[in-house]
Amino acid sequence: KVFMKVEGEKIKAIPEEDVDRTSAEGKASSVQFIHFKFTNDQIAKFKNTSEIEVGIDHEHYSHTTKLADITIKSLSSDFI
Repeated sequence: KVFMKVEGEKIKAIPEEDVDRTSAEGKASSVQFIHFKFTNDQIAKFKNTSEIEVGIDHEHYSHTTKLADITIKSLSSDFI
């Protein structure tokens, strides 16, 4: 239910499922990893806008926040 919104377009997060992060006692890890699969067009938009939101859209918890310009700049460098 996590997403990024770039110029009004929602990009849904994909949870990392290749590693079981639950202990033998049944305790789940407090750290979970998600990925966003951007198209080339979405990457270009990401790099050229200052309006990016990250949010959670769950029936029991919903929240969004805008990313700061410095965060957008830092994340933009992750795109190859």
